Amino acid sequence: MKNLSVKERTDERILAWRVLPLTHEVKKTIHAVLQTAGFIAGVLATIAIFEFHKQISAPDFYSVHSWMGTAVLAAGLLQYLSSVFIYWIPGLAPEGVKAALMPLHKNGGGYIYLGAIATMLTGVLQRQSFIRGAAGNFSLVAMWANVIALFIFIAGFLVYHHTFIPGVGGSNHAKSEGDTLVPTQPTVTSTEA
Repeated sequence: MKNLSVKERTDERILAWRVLPLTHEVKKTIHAVLQTAGFIAGVLATIAIFEFHKQISAPDFYSVHSWMGTAVLAAGLLQYLSSVFIYWIPGLAPEGVKAALMPLHKNGGGYIYLGAIATMLTGVLQRQSFIRGAAGNFSLVAMWANVIALFIFIAGFLVYHHTFIPGVGGSNHAKSEGDTLVPTQPTVTSTEA
């Protein structure tokens, strides 16, 4: 359940920037508010996991899921803090610096998103290892875990494809002009004409 709620919020934070037909400043504010809420939710979820492990006397950081989750959370923190100082606080970073760092910001967000998807999938796999011992490989619970993992994978693929692949619906597909999204036209060089 934690995976699905975090996954949906991550998708919303990314897509809010890309698909809402709003002004740049409004989209920027929505994106920042959703990123802040998502980061707080991630930190609270991590604290809850440590508390749960303490209650059941389970070790921390014993699985690839926990290591990946920690790495993704740390990368997300770095991305979040740098973005606040570069893009959110007016006048702190010159426009040239903002423009120069934007590809790193976008690609970094994409890599963090892919890391989050991978972490969620390893979490489902880890949970399945607990379930299968008690319920069997083909129990209803085990099959639902497969369905959830497939949903995470497909939804993650679609969001990434729409948002980060140039010319598909994200990076180079549309630019914000006032209150509308305007498709960009590919440039034709003299050798192509």
